[in-house]
Amino acid sequence: MTEYLKGFIPYKGEDAEKYNKYRYWAGLTFGDILDRAADIHPEKEAFIDGVSRSWLELVEQTAQRNRPAVDDMSVTVLQDDYRTIDKEVQEAWETQGRHAFLHHLNAIFGYAPVVVYEKKYMKF
Repeated sequence: MTEYLKGFIPYKGEDAEKYNKYRYWAGLTFGDILDRAADIHPEKEAFIDGVSRSWLELVEQTAQRNRPAVDDMSVTVLQDDYRTIDKEVQEAWETQGRHAFLHHLNAIFGYAPVVVYEKKYMKF
C-alpha cells in the first residue's frame, strides 16, 4: 500500500490511469525536469520573472556603458566599476522606480486606472 503525506489527496484511480496512458505524467519529478532543462540550456536562467529580468537588463546595460578597457582590469578598477554600476542602478530606481512599482502593483488589479497625486520620495 502506498503511503501518502498527511493531508495529501491522491488522484482518482481512473484519472491516474488516463494521465499515464496519455503520457501527461512522464514519471519525472519537478527536480528531474529542472535538471534536464539545465543540462540542455546551461546558459539560461531557471526561474526568473519579468521584474527580475528587467533589473538584470538594467544592470547589464549600465555595466556595458561603464565597462573599463580589458587592459585596465585590476581589482581596484573592477571595484570602482561595480560601485559606479551600483550608483547608477540606485539612481535609476530612485528616479524611475515609482513607475515600475505602481505598474507591477497595478497588474494585480488588471491594469485598472489609478490616480497618483503627489510627487515625492516614497519609502517602503
